Amino acid sequence: MKQILSVLIILSVFFNSCTTEFDVIDEWKDITVIYCLLNQNDTIHYAKIEKAFLGEADAYEMAKISDSLYYDNITVSLEEYDNDNLTNIFYLEKTTEIPKDTGIFADDNNVLYKTDASLISTRKYRLVVYNPDLDKTVYGETKLINGIEVTSLPPKINIANYEYPYSVEWKSSANARIYNVSVDFHYFEINLTSGDTTFHTVKWNVGTKISSNASSSSENMYVELTPQSFLKTLASNITIKDDVIRVVHKDAIDIIFQVGGADLYTYMEVNGPSFSVIQEKPEFTNIVDGIGLMSSLYDKVFLSNEITDRSVDSVAHSIYTSKLSFEDHTSLYYQAQF
Repeated sequence: MKQILSVLIILSVFFNSCTTEFDVIDEWKDITVIYCLLNQNDTIHYAKIEKAFLGEADAYEMAKISDSLYYDNITVSLEEYDNDNLTNIFYLEKTTEIPKDTGIFADDNNVLYKTDASLISTRKYRLVVYNPDLDKTVYGETKLINGIEVTSLPPKINIANYEYPYSVEWKSSANARIYNVSVDFHYFEINLTSGDTTFHTVKWNVGTKISSNASSSSENMYVELTPQSFLKTLASNITIKDDVIRVVHKDAIDIIFQVGGADLYTYMEVNGPSFSVIQEKPEFTNIVDGIGLMSSLYDKVFLSNEITDRSVDSVAHSIYTSKLSFEDHTSLYYQAQF
């Protein structure tokens, strides 16, 4: 599942940045587009490599033809460097194993390039695309994010007191700028008619923080898990049912960090929505002799965190969730888990 996350982010970045507006040109020009986000936790690493839209045909028609998007004859490799010393080369193979949603762009072949190389967090990586037909080399490079140091995460999470939000704290990581923290909340649902028990999860996006720079690994950072936001998230994602009871899982909460590199953050900032009167925005690319993005991701999941008995009671009895049929901590259904 982790490897799919990186692909989804790559595709999201790509499609949000594509445009079918262009000027009619006098002569053909090859422009290579590369999108690749590397995460050492992934078992498979993907790169998306395509052609930019330059031609005299209608842009919408060109977008529907896969030959207008993809190269027939390129070599894609991932070079590994320890400082400036080349230590390994991994060759990526072409794949169409992940389908593309239908839309403006061709969906008959969603061409990606992949490798199952094991990446080392302290190394630098360069993705190299060589086109022998044009004798042209295009590349991008990135350093990886070497983990994350969480400094405050008690064994039991208390999200019962409205006046005191629960704080998750960490130190910034070298080569990283953007940090997203989310929570997966787990519970059981017991059908009173059939007796069937099913497992469910609600995702709560807690917040995103930006470090002051990517070179430091000592900046103190935090997000607050506010009880109101948590309970409102449950209320908006769980349907009221009269024929069930719900039981908070004893290991109710997973805390998930998703961390992005400095260039990914810059790219998102440049290509995000503009609220300025000046609508023309600068372009950002870190691809040499091409356009696109090469950057890094890192994810860390803190599994199976218990919540306090008072927190279980808040889920059962709060003004936001009291109609969701959750049992409190005194329930035999809840106690049976221990």
